[in-house]
Amino acid sequence: MSQKANLPSPPGGQFGFMSKIGATDEAVRTLNDQPYLFTILVVVLVSLILELQEQSPRQLDKGLLS
Repeated sequence: MSQKANLPSPPGGQFGFMSKIGATDEAVRTLNDQPYLFTILVVVLVSLILELQEQSPRQLDKGLLS
């Protein structure tokens, strides 16, 4: 009997696609069990991206004026 037969099947469900882009099986199972974590993750990432975009023009303006 092969060792592979004893391993659990890869997680599917709502966030099964995440395993195709590199998420671990544990991460996919956690997201399937607690989908609000995915919403929090997306909100935090978007807010960080917006904050970085907002800061970049300010830094350019300071560099041009000094």
